[in-house]
Amino acid sequence: MCAALLAGGCVTAPATPVFRPTSAVSQVAVSAPPPSPVPADPGILAEEVHLRCADDTCPEGVGMLLWGAMGSLQRCTASLVADDVALTASHCLPEPARHAGASCEGGWMTFPALPGHPAEWVACRSVLHAGAVRDEEVLRADVAMVRLAQPVARETLPVAFVPIDRAIIVSVAAVRPHPIYELQHELSTRLCRVATRQSAVETYGDAASTVGWLVECPSYPGNSGAPVLDARGRIRAILHGGSAPGVGVAVTSGLGDLPAVP
Repeated sequence: MCAALLAGGCVTAPATPVFRPTSAVSQVAVSAPPPSPVPADPGILAEEVHLRCADDTCPEGVGMLLWGAMGSLQRCTASLVADDVALTASHCLPEPARHAGASCEGGWMTFPALPGHPAEWVACRSVLHAGAVRDEEVLRADVAMVRLAQPVARETLPVAFVPIDRAIIVSVAAVRPHPIYELQHELSTRLCRVATRQSAVETYGDAASTVGWLVECPSYPGNSGAPVLDARGRIRAILHGGSAPGVGVAVTSGLGDLPAVP
């Protein structure tokens, strides 16, 4: 059994376990829509990229945030916390947009078809909150809040500003691309267990105290920005990184620094 937790495989374990999680962003080459000063239509994205709900447990306010740049498409998970405001991970935004007041033009959020709701696309308008994180960082707070170009008529998710620092069971609603057909995506919900920060520090060192931890929680590309939900369906944290799926460790950010939704 591999004693070290790595994103890329097994190595001989050092005296202190090493954890090298990666951000759970998914990237794939795809044609980008033509630029527009007032984005109103996702164009070819809506034709090529598809998102479906795996079953009836999908929260209707959770979707996929997409960002096309230089012929590639970055995909994350995002959640409606107001009818025109979405919560995600900061590293899901282009680096120049990782601050409040930035434009997020060029980003799109898509929602899957559900009973009573057709599939929808809406453009990203501006950044309300974001951490100035670097892509290679994982052990740091990583939360962003963006305003969409128009309201979305779906049930929003409530936010609870209460840390999850005890061993409870939570659910994570996250987007994942198909393992073969990369432009096909599935939104599904899975159960995970919260690891205490004390146990994380004992295993991974003092830097582990700056973030939250989930165990028995495999992470996949596209999971970044996924809401961590308690038994009442409230967002308690955002998933922003994880280990290789076989290890089953995910890294989360609390919501204590979020401003009130304007």
